[in-house]
Amino acid sequence: MTDKKRLCIFTKSWEHNVRGQLAYIDHQDPVALASYISRAYHDKESKFTIDLKHQEEAPLFINDYDVLFFVGLSKAAKRLIAENHNKKFAAYGNFYDLYASNNPELLNNIDVIFDQGHFKGAMQPHHKNTFFVPYGFNHTIFYDFGTIKPNDAYKKLVIFNGSNDRFRHDRVRTKVINGLSRLGFDMEIISYHHNREAWHIRNHWTNDVEILDTAVKYSTNEWDIEKLISAACVVDIPFTDHAPESFERPEIPEREDYYNNVSYRGWGIYKYGALGCNVLTYDCAMHRALGLNETNSTFYNSNPSNIDAMVDEISTKIVNMILYENKKDKVQRQKNLRKLFSEQHQYTHRWKFMLEKVEELM
Repeated sequence: MTDKKRLCIFTKSWEHNVRGQLAYIDHQDPVALASYISRAYHDKESKFTIDLKHQEEAPLFINDYDVLFFVGLSKAAKRLIAENHNKKFAAYGNFYDLYASNNPELLNNIDVIFDQGHFKGAMQPHHKNTFFVPYGFNHTIFYDFGTIKPNDAYKKLVIFNGSNDRFRHDRVRTKVINGLSRLGFDMEIISYHHNREAWHIRNHWTNDVEILDTAVKYSTNEWDIEKLISAACVVDIPFTDHAPESFERPEIPEREDYYNNVSYRGWGIYKYGALGCNVLTYDCAMHRALGLNETNSTFYNSNPSNIDAMVDEISTKIVNMILYENKKDKVQRQKNLRKLFSEQHQYTHRWKFMLEKVEELM
């Protein structure tokens, strides 16, 4: 029998659940990682023996393993990879800056890259073994929240669940939320920012500040599951948070259109999918690639090039959802979304794919 190769997965996080309930969607959690790997191999035998360690330990063990797999890349990890030409390396993370780092030794020494961010394969011209492997969610979300039922008290609530516009000069999220509030919708922001003042950001170009309307409710309970699954809709405003100057970088081709840019998806959509929310989101190639369609989601087509048009279109969709949509249709759509994410977008699915690719390529 051939001896198994040794693989070590190095994470940047030391502790389990260090980010509270974000661990349900955090790809770095070490205890969750161990669970994903175990589940990924429950029906087959690995060609590797697999260990899990912290990235700061990597220099101590570099000669003990055939393959070193980094989840995220710390500065120390980047130095280690750049300096070791004869080792096998894999990496999983959001590497939008990796190929713009002016460090060819680093890029050339990574044998396979699993990129969370770049749906269009922007790394492909720079690295042949690059695969789009987006975020996902921890399967324990079903066990911990699966018994929570919708509450009709929130059936007209419209939720935005996410971060502020700190990296977008157009403040599209704030303006859309304010626009919907001024039309009379019961708007609530659920955000990890500690207070609503975090949304009052000065535009460094114009010196203007877009202030949240006082009618917009604000909560920091990011996992208020009852509200999220009961709301008339969760409005998803996914346009990538990057400063305008980053779109002038020619090595990032998918950022060439600042207004129509959903090249990268954060945790939000995976959270909504796992919970089976009634999602109203932007219709784009990224979402279609994840499996979103008219049977599990509702779409709008306007983008930040015309924010007034966005507000008009989104408001029309919400009115239809609240006043005219059959409740059975809404419930079925939410079931379909949860089924899609349950079957395709758990982190266990991600790790099964990645470990099979590492076995194939190494």
